Amino acid sequence: SMDLCGLSVHCHLWLQTAEFLGKVYAVLGKRRAKILKEDMKESTSLFSVEALLPVAASFGFAEGA
Repeated sequence: SMDLCGLSVHCHLWLQTAEFLGKVYAVLGKRRAKILKEDMKESTSLFSVEALLPVAASFGFAEGA
C-alpha cells in the first residue's frame, strides 16, 4: 500500500475579506498545513493564501471539518 503521509496538496485559497483569515488559519492549522504565502490583491479586498496540506489531512477539507 502507498504511504500518503509524506504527500502534500498545494492549496490556493481566495478570501473576499480579511474577516475570514483567522478561521482559515484555524482550519489549516488543525490539519497541519504549512502556510507558504499570504497576499492581498492590490486595489481590492481579496486575500490569497497558499498552503501545503498533507494528503492524509485533506479528506473532508471542503466541509471545513
